[in-house]
Amino acid sequence: MPSRGQRNRINKIVILAGQSNMFGLGNTEKVELDTKTHITWINNIHTPDSLDMSYGWTTLQPQVLRYNQLERQHIGPEASVKLEDANTYSIKFTMGGTSISNEWSIEKSFFKDTYYQKFIRFVKESIEEVPEPKELSALFWLQGESDSLKYHDAKNYSKNITKFVKEVRSDLQSPNLIFIPSEITWSPGKYAHIVNDGIKQATEKLYPSAFVTNESIHANTSPDGDGFHLDTQSLVKIGRRFSKAYQKVINSAKYKKLVNSDIVCVKD
Repeated sequence: MPSRGQRNRINKIVILAGQSNMFGLGNTEKVELDTKTHITWINNIHTPDSLDMSYGWTTLQPQVLRYNQLERQHIGPEASVKLEDANTYSIKFTMGGTSISNEWSIEKSFFKDTYYQKFIRFVKESIEEVPEPKELSALFWLQGESDSLKYHDAKNYSKNITKFVKEVRSDLQSPNLIFIPSEITWSPGKYAHIVNDGIKQATEKLYPSAFVTNESIHANTSPDGDGFHLDTQSLVKIGRRFSKAYQKVINSAKYKKLVNSDIVCVKD
């Protein structure tokens, strides 16, 4: 049960969305989790028979991927996301191997329940279950690896993510939702640098916003990794950068006055 101090604080809700590195292949034994924070998740809803979901809010904990004969625990950047002076509620929705121009497309259909629609519905339902006082505070985004494989997708990343964030803000009726994406680190992506340029360009257009860098972020090249996805330390570092960037935005005079922002780049 939350302490009196926790009950008196606002419940701040953040969204963590993206593809496999937001999903996170972090080693859960190497991360100490703050069980005073909360999480609800759906991972890989596009994968047939995936059961990696929480079925409601719970304390921050590893997720368990069960698919065919595979079963493993995993953790992503949510492991270290914590907002100051608030109870943190993280809504996590991830889909590995997906593109902003395809699976994350905002195009609506009256005849097909798109992944975007499922994402928005899950976020809305999750927000409803958070006790008052509550506030939808930020969208943390780690995606773009798939888009870095083809020049056309990489070149259009800024346009596509800008459109996506504007639609999310509209659908959630949260025009001042803070958008904080992370640069990607993806060695197979020939055009990863173009995607990262697009992330920076989009951040400039989507105030209130900030971006976090991929400085000192590494793939897991140890025997338990695949050489492509991020190691546990990097995932934890990204979560901390998300939290630090959020605090920097909300503490700024520009945010308080809701004026146009300069781009904010956050390092450790």
